[in-house]
Amino acid sequence: MYHNIRDALNKGDSNPENVGKATILQASFTGSKRYMNQYFKDAMAIFRTLGHPSLFLTMTPNTKWPEIQSMLKFLPGVDVVDAPDVIVRVFKMKVDQLLDQIKNKNCFGRCIGEFQKCGFPHALMLIWLHPNDRPKTTEQIDKMVSAEISDPSIDPVGYEAVKNYMIHGPCGTDCVKSPCMFKGRCIKHFPKRYNSHTYFDECGFLIYKRRKTGITVKKKGIDLDNRLTKSTGSFRQCWNKEKQIRSMRKRGDVIGRLAEVHSSSGEQLYLRMLLLKIKGTVCFDDLKTVNGHVYNSFHEACDTLGILQNDQQWHEAIDENAHTSMPPQLRAMFVNILVYSPISHPRSLWEAH
Repeated sequence: MYHNIRDALNKGDSNPENVGKATILQASFTGSKRYMNQYFKDAMAIFRTLGHPSLFLTMTPNTKWPEIQSMLKFLPGVDVVDAPDVIVRVFKMKVDQLLDQIKNKNCFGRCIGEFQKCGFPHALMLIWLHPNDRPKTTEQIDKMVSAEISDPSIDPVGYEAVKNYMIHGPCGTDCVKSPCMFKGRCIKHFPKRYNSHTYFDECGFLIYKRRKTGITVKKKGIDLDNRLTKSTGSFRQCWNKEKQIRSMRKRGDVIGRLAEVHSSSGEQLYLRMLLLKIKGTVCFDDLKTVNGHVYNSFHEACDTLGILQNDQQWHEAIDENAHTSMPPQLRAMFVNILVYSPISHPRSLWEAH
C-alpha cells in the first residue's frame, strides 16, 4: 500500500487500488507526535507555574511480589511472563497506593503537584512539594532517600526488601558474564564508592551516603554491601507518622494534562496568558486569585489584571508555540484567538507570524 500516487508511480505500480492515504494520529494515541507535543507543552507550563520539581520517583513492577505469586497459584502451568494482565493490575494498584501516600497522606510533605509518565513496566513521576517541605539540606535528603542496607536487627522488613529488590549484581570481577557488563565494565556504574555522608559534587549531582557498615546480603553465593545498593525511598518513617501527617493542612491541585483539566479552548489561552505573567504560584486557584478574590475562570482573572487590553499577549502566545507546534495547530490556535478574544487587528497578528 502506497501513501500517494507519486510513490506508486515511482515503484512502477499504476493500479489505483494500491494507493492509500496518509493518516494523522490523534493526540489521544499514545506515543504519537501530537501526543508527545501536548505533554511537552503541559510539562513546560507546570514548570513555569511550580518551578523545579522536588522529587523524581521511579517505580517498576517485580514478579516476586506476593500478590502476583498468589494469583499465579490459580493459573497452573502458566509462567509469570505469560500473565501480563496479572502484572499490570497489581502494578496499577501499587502505583495508586504510592500516589495516595504522596498526595493524600503527605508522605514526603505537602504535595502541591505531580506529573506522571506511566506505562508498563514502570512509572516515572515528578513530585512538587510545598516550599516549606522541600528538602534543602543533605540531612533532610537522608531522611527521604537511603542507599544503604538496613540493619536486620533493627529493620528486618527493610533488610529483606533491599535484599530481594534493591541490590545490583553481582557483576565486575565477581561475575564478568553479568548482563550489565560491557568491555569489562558495568554500564550501570557499579560498584559505587564508599561515602561517609551525602553531598553534591561539582556538577550539582547528588552523591548518596554509602558507609562501610559491614552489613551485607548474599546473592549467588557472593556477599554484597552498600556499594551495590540502589536508592530507595524511606517510607517506613512516613507510615509511622501517618496520623500526625493526616492532620496537616493540604494545599494545591494535582496537575495532569492541562487539556483534561480545562477542556475549553478559550480557557486554555487565558491559562497560558496567566502562566506567562504570574510567577511563583503553586496551584490553579493561585492563578485565578486577584487581590485575595478567587475568580471562577482564567478569563475573569486576566480581565481583572488588565492583561487583555491590547493584542500583545496573543503575539506572545503564538511566539511561545511557534517552535513546538505544527502549522495546522498554529492555525487552529489563531482561530481560537479570534473566537475567544477581543483582538483588534487579526490580520496583522497572522501576517506577523
